[in-house]
This record gives sequence, structure tokens and C-alpha cells, in this order.
Amino acid sequence: MEQQDVKKNISNGEQWLRLVYMLLFVVVLYPVATVLCVIVAIQIILALVTGETNENIRQFAASLAEYIRKIILFLTYNGDEKPFPFSAWDQSDDNVDVDEHEIVINVEPVADESTKADDK
Repeated sequence: MEQQDVKKNISNGEQWLRLVYMLLFVVVLYPVATVLCVIVAIQIILALVTGETNENIRQFAASLAEYIRKIILFLTYNGDEKPFPFSAWDQSDDNVDVDEHEIVINVEPVADESTKADDK
């Protein structure tokens, strides 16, 4: 790498702006992680006392975990999208509860023999 390339990279305003955002998200990550620890403690207490966890807290925790994931992706240059508040707070639909004994089978429709005979 030549010295001119280094100077060009250092003087790149976009990199410095990203650095500012990264510092902001490092600062945001600590209180968010603290909230996550409080949620874990609450869920443990609820599980010990009532025998089950709180569904609303679980959904919030899933959303919070997704937010933390987005921050980490941005900080490690694995993503360019700035997390909330610079983008929408996504409610992930991937966290749908599925019974552990439930089996999901995707079945494609198959034409039966009567429809094949009608086509001829």
C-alpha cells in the first residue's frame, strides 16, 4: 500500500463519520447490555417462582438481542446499516414460538390423476 493511498484513506470523511457513529454505539451498547442482564435476572426469578417465563418479556428480549446483534455487526464492519435510532427498530418475525414437538412440513401441491386426464 502506497503512502498516497494511506493519506487518501485517512482523509476520507465517510470513515471519520462512521468512527463517530461507532463510538456512539459503543456507548449505547453498555446500558443496553445492562438492560439485558436485568431481563435475564427477572426471567430467572419468574421461572423459579411461577415455573414459567413471561411471554412479553421474552418478546422484548428477542427484539433487544436483535438490536445488540445489529450494533455488533455495525461495529465490526459486517454491516453498513446504522441501528436504531438511525433506522427502524425491527420487530423480528423470526422469533415465532414453535412447540418443540411440532413438526413443520412444507408440501408442494401435486396434480392428481383426475386433473391430468382433464388436461389431455
